[in-house]
Amino acid sequence: MIFSPFRYAMTFVLVALGAVFVITLLIMAAGINISSAAVQLIPAIAAAMIEGQRHAKSGAELPSKGQIWRAAFAMTGMAMGLFLFWSGLQFMQMPADIRDTAVPAILVASAVFLPVYLFANWWFYKVGFQSGQNRAAR
Repeated sequence: MIFSPFRYAMTFVLVALGAVFVITLLIMAAGINISSAAVQLIPAIAAAMIEGQRHAKSGAELPSKGQIWRAAFAMTGMAMGLFLFWSGLQFMQMPADIRDTAVPAILVASAVFLPVYLFANWWFYKVGFQSGQNRAAR
């Protein structure tokens, strides 16, 4: 396998928690709110890049397009599972009257994030691999 599912999931979770921490600090300290849907992509981007770098560090050749796509599909499945878990935790904390509108919003967000996560995982795995090769060549 060209990536570690456990390392990908741990990186995703830690980066997501770090993003929440940084956003909360910015809101409390400076009154700046940078939270948006784009912030949801940061964990997938970071995790895919790290997986690509780690694979390159092992001295392996660039995987074939098919291998990268299979890895991207697997990483996307993990990212969507974590996204839905996180959304479910937030859903349980909502007042009952808001929950009726939250379910369609979560479904729409999932439909939007699925192809975006897939492309981000595919693209940034390759970027991470090339970065890892460049670093190893130095």
